[in-house]
Amino acid sequence: MQIYNKVFLYGIMVFALAQGCSKDLAPQTVQSVPGKSERKINREKRRRAWIGYWYKRRNERVTRRSERQLNRLEKKSRRAEAKMQQDHIKKQTPAVQKRMKETKKEAEQNNSRRNLRQRLRLWRYKK
Repeated sequence: MQIYNKVFLYGIMVFALAQGCSKDLAPQTVQSVPGKSERKINREKRRRAWIGYWYKRRNERVTRRSERQLNRLEKKSRRAEAKMQQDHIKKQTPAVQKRMKETKKEAEQNNSRRNLRQRLRLWRYKK
């Protein structure tokens, strides 16, 4: 009989603790914080929201600054590739230059993402 009483008592304790730790289904309008009034709680909420807003802005600024160098390098590589392509075309004979320009136009119409090596490979096998 005592074992049943202990099990029953432990069951009630676990149930009471589980109810105390569960989330509120309906949020309270004013949090019950001992020693703080509704005005202080609202002021802290606004302050935390403002701090969060500025941290978010700062993180975005830092992210843009770090991506800036990558964007510059990407632009530089695109310019270098275009220059390399122009130099390669200038080294060819006029007949080959004409054929290469036609191939380049076709390649840009079909797939503008092709780089110089892919265009040259296409030109090599075109007759």
